[in-house]
Amino acid sequence: MIRRFYKLASLVIVVTIISGFLRTTVAHAAEPTLVRAELITHTDGDNKDHDTGIFATVTSQDGRRLLAQILNADSSGTDATEYNDDSVQIVRLVVEDDQVTKSDSDGFKVRLAIQTNGHDTWKFDAQVILYFSDGTNLFAERRNISLVNNRAQVAFAAGNQVATSTLVEPTLVAAELITHTDGDNKDHDTTIFATVTTKDETSLLAQVLNADSSGTNATEYNDESVHTVKLVAESVGANESDSDGFKVRLAIQTNGHDTWKFDAQVILYFSDGTDLFAERQNISLVNDHAEVVFSAPTVGVAGFGHVHVTGFGLGRVNGNCWLRHNGSCVSVPGHTPKK
Repeated sequence: MIRRFYKLASLVIVVTIISGFLRTTVAHAAEPTLVRAELITHTDGDNKDHDTGIFATVTSQDGRRLLAQILNADSSGTDATEYNDDSVQIVRLVVEDDQVTKSDSDGFKVRLAIQTNGHDTWKFDAQVILYFSDGTNLFAERRNISLVNNRAQVAFAAGNQVATSTLVEPTLVAAELITHTDGDNKDHDTTIFATVTTKDETSLLAQVLNADSSGTNATEYNDESVHTVKLVAESVGANESDSDGFKVRLAIQTNGHDTWKFDAQVILYFSDGTDLFAERQNISLVNDHAEVVFSAPTVGVAGFGHVHVTGFGLGRVNGNCWLRHNGSCVSVPGHTPKK
């Protein structure tokens, strides 16, 4: 009886150890790893000269692992690398350890230094953000930094918070054109052209040329169908406030006669998960080179603030559904609304 008890106890211990090992192994394997790092600065009070180089190193809390760094960034012989007062700049750091986990990065340390060509005082706020494979991040920040002349430096460390983008405005990362054909189809060989510009039309934000045209029925837009076309973001990094009130121009190139009747929406997605949109209902484009122009509502984005635009369909404007057919909202297959 005693011998049986010891055998059973031993089995329980072995199973417990194996189970614990497996749980530890699975947890470790699933932990997110470092994929990207950025230094964001807001110059406040005194500019950085164009020929002053920035040096940044990011290490683990114990200083034993180099996570990311940049050497002699934004130093040149032209004014393009001057950081003017009240400007926000983003410097992409080189990830030196892409196997480091998020838990290993907790409390990471940052050291910033400058190399000047003569005298230079740079006053600024700084934030370093580490991005991980699961979409989360960690950050370290320091305000009211003043670096004076060659080899001046400052050190600071991260807390356990998630970056709130207090130093930088969200930037453009993707764009889509969504159409609901309503009344007359688009022929398979009719091509879509879309351009998205800033409100003053001085900057091209996104575009697509010669989309969804082919010799097969696969590119025909049947009546009541919903289609999504990904636009090429031509100004990745454009600020959300710069995109406020953006303009859209849609045009078609036909092979003979074609009339396409549809509703359209263009959505710009930004780095903080928010979006801006422009929409037009009851569009009718008839034959070659027909076009339509419309704009996004101006939401009054100011400073680093921004306005969330809720998901596609219900609740866009005054609780109304803008894609409506025969009194019912049209759903968008495979489209996940942004929150």
